[in-house]
Amino acid sequence: MLIGLAASIYGTREPDKSKTQSFAEEPEKIREEKPYDTPSNAKLAAPTPPEAQDEPNERDEALPDAKLPQNTVVEVPRRTNAYGEPILDDALQKPPVGLAKRLLEGICDAPPEVSPPTIVEPGEVVTCRRCPAFTADAGARANEFRIAKYIRGYFGDHKAERIVAFYRGCEPHSSNFGGRIIYEARATGWQPRQIDEGSGVADACLKVPVSTHRDDLVCTSSYMGFGEYSSSINYYSFAGHKPRRSELIATRFSANSEAEGGSQFYGWRLQSERAGEARLYVGVEEVGERGASRVESFELPVR
Repeated sequence: MLIGLAASIYGTREPDKSKTQSFAEEPEKIREEKPYDTPSNAKLAAPTPPEAQDEPNERDEALPDAKLPQNTVVEVPRRTNAYGEPILDDALQKPPVGLAKRLLEGICDAPPEVSPPTIVEPGEVVTCRRCPAFTADAGARANEFRIAKYIRGYFGDHKAERIVAFYRGCEPHSSNFGGRIIYEARATGWQPRQIDEGSGVADACLKVPVSTHRDDLVCTSSYMGFGEYSSSINYYSFAGHKPRRSELIATRFSANSEAEGGSQFYGWRLQSERAGEARLYVGVEEVGERGASRVESFELPVR
């Protein structure tokens, strides 16, 4: 299992612990989300509007009432890949070529390129020719900068559909290899509203209906460093000007030896009978000889 685990996760984000981590930034070092309102062919170098400068960055939120008793009886399905590693349900999708081009046109300083399929990439890949201005490698040749995953929903303003997209490339390993962009629909097409560079790419997300026309997200992120594999599940509220992140639960285990123990997520299930009332059930299993498992329950949305 661990051979396959290492093979699948060494390409994931390994943050320098002195900097931000994938969807789990240290509160003192959180990068400020920067709204942009630029033409589709211009670099994103616009300053943050004055009215947004005094708003707090996204920070961890305490959850005194969100965690329900552990003895809740509910079945959480367990699915695995070819290596026997758990796979969580995921609402994120790889963007089709047409949408990927439209999303990148709003941030690339030149028309994006479309590469033919390869053995590694079975489908066409759309990339920027050079790293966008907001990335760590701004201006460098960007043969790997792409929109990796996206999800559509009503994230923020009432009845305003938006896209939350995760990009890869133009960020070093210490900056999690990528970040998050929130797009909104305008007359000129999908344009970036907020960018959180270096925040990494979510492993999986589920959409949480908060009201008839507003959605939040619950996402997993993970990284491997110093022989330890760490994962967390975070709730993202889009009620304010900037997303607010609340960590629900985290796990960790050593990849060097199963005998050292630890735990990992083996599945999750979101149940929602109506908007504004949902429960997230998370399956957690012990790694090592014990192999015990339990189900954690969380009431959503986190307020």
